[in-house]
Order: sequence, then structure tokens, then C-alpha cells
Amino acid sequence: MIKKLLTLLLIIPFFINVFSQNSLSPLTNNQYNILINKISSVSNEDTKLKIIENDLSAKTITSKQMEGIAIFFISDYQRYLFCANAYQKLTDPENVYSVFDGFNNLSGALRFYNYISNYSDDNQTQVTAIPEPEPVEADFEYPNPNFYSGECGCEPLVSDRSFDGYFYKVSQIKGDDGKMDLILNLVDEHCFSVTQIMKLVNLIQFEENRFSVLSTIYPIVFDKDNYLYVKQLLTNMNYINGINEIYSPPLKPKPQPIEPICEVTDYELGLIITQIENESFETDKLRLAKNLVEKNECFTSMQIVELIKLIGFEADKLDFAKFAWHYTIDKNNYSFVSQELGYSTDREALQVYIDAQE
Repeated sequence: MIKKLLTLLLIIPFFINVFSQNSLSPLTNNQYNILINKISSVSNEDTKLKIIENDLSAKTITSKQMEGIAIFFISDYQRYLFCANAYQKLTDPENVYSVFDGFNNLSGALRFYNYISNYSDDNQTQVTAIPEPEPVEADFEYPNPNFYSGECGCEPLVSDRSFDGYFYKVSQIKGDDGKMDLILNLVDEHCFSVTQIMKLVNLIQFEENRFSVLSTIYPIVFDKDNYLYVKQLLTNMNYINGINEIYSPPLKPKPQPIEPICEVTDYELGLIITQIENESFETDKLRLAKNLVEKNECFTSMQIVELIKLIGFEADKLDFAKFAWHYTIDKNNYSFVSQELGYSTDREALQVYIDAQE
């Protein structure tokens, strides 16, 4: 699509060569292959430009060679710098349209087209002073650190005002290397959120450099559990998978075992009462009542009231009331049980017993 559009746009006179072809020697196939081997082994795009500048300092180049070199740039902006400089030494500018297919985006191709359209004899200097485009904040989804409650890699978080100052400093640096060094130094000295990290790293031009920073600083960001948001800064699946690999999902707290409800249901209380009532002798009723209370354990004070009513002798009632206190879940209500004792001396004796236990 880019090729078709720019072929229509290129209805302009043949381009004027900047350098006298008589003073420059053509780039041979052997020299071209050596240059390709050099730049293919280098990852930093600025270094690629320097290698090309050195090897082509006294050479002319064909459109085909220019096209073959351009594809080794990841960034459209660095690709444009190469093409603009190489165009000044082009032997067949009428064939340059094939180079446009090497750009990733239409905007990059149009930038190069505008350069060619405005090219003149007065413009025969190397393209090095063209300012890098100002960073435009992308339409990313940013996590909010204000209500973060997960694992923290650092604290306290820098203020918005302080961050604006750091962001400005990084944005004023030309080239990825300087930006990377400053960002890493800032992260070592201050505590940034994932949102702040994303905004700083977005100032880095090349994706491999972005990944290099992002894969380094994960352990020391404020809201570590939000780190997967940084993948929005990357398009290369190898880099995206790299972030997935270094990210540690937040540990979920182990569920606390649910304590069984300590209670005797109305149905169970009815069965206990029936068993006690079936005993003929008072001593047997007291013995069975104690056994059943000890076995079922979790009684309310009002349930003990129901059981104590089944015991005939006052002495046995006091004995049972003391015993049952240990198996009552609402001991603060045990006064209801005390009221079932017929003698005030027994009630006082029960209270003395209870006070001694507490």
C-alpha cells in the first residue's frame, strides 16, 4: 500500500545528485556484503549508523543496495536517517521508490518522501541535526497506585511533582543509551510506580532497549503486582514473553481453615433430654447428664438451664452446674443457670467456683 501511494506521489523531476560521482567510488558487491555482515551483528541502531557512515564515506550506492541496508533497522526514524544520508550518494535516484517498502509505517515513508521532495543543491549536508520527534504519550492503560495493596518492591512512592522533574530530565537526553542510564540510576535511588516506569520507558526509542530496562527493574518497583501492564510498551512477542517469565504472580494467602460451628442443635438437645428423662434414679440422671454434656461440649447457658431442670436434688444441681460451666459457650450468660439453684448458698458457691476458674 505504501509503495502504491508513494509511487503516485513521486511524480517529480529526477533527483539531483549531491556529490560528484567522479569523486566517489561505487560500493562493490564484496564491500556491500562486508557492510551487511557488520551491521547484522550489531543490535544498537546508533552503532549501525556509525558503521554505515564510515564505510560509505567515499562511496556511491545503488537503490538496490540502499534497500538491502535499510531493512536492518528496526526503528523507522533511524531508517529515515540512513536513507536521507544515503540518498545524497545514490547513483540511480529514479529507482528510489523501492526503498519506501522498507518502512514500517506510512509516516516514516512520508518523512523520507518529503526529504526527497525538498532536496536541492543547497541541501548537501549530512542529515544529523534533524531533531528526534518529541515523545507523544501513547494511549496506554495505566494502573492506579493510589489504592494498591499488593506486594511492594520499594517505598515510599515519589510524588507526582518530583516525577515530572525526572521525566523532563530523561526527555531532554538524546539517544537511548543516555536515557537508559539515567532511568536505571533514578530507579536505584527513588521508588517509582508501574505507571511512572511506563512513562519513562516510553521515552526510549528502541524496543530491545525498552525490554532491557523493563527486565532489570521489576523487583524494585512500587506496585510489583501491576507489572504486566508494561507489556503495552512492547510488540515483539519474545520480549513480551520475557516479561511474563520474570513476573511473579502475587501469592494468594492460604485459606484459613473454617472452624466448625460449636453448637448443640435443638434436635440434639431434645435427644439428650429424652435420654436423661428415661433414667429412673437421680444418681443415674446426674451421671448421664454429665456424660452427654462432656460428649457434645458446646452448650448455651439456656440449654444447660433445660438440663438442670431434669435433676431433682439441689446438691446434684449445684454439682451439675459447676461441671457444665466448662462446656458452655456463652459463659457471660451463666447467671441464668445460677437462678435455677434453689438456695442462695448454692448460688454463692457456684459463683465462687466460677471466679476460681477464671
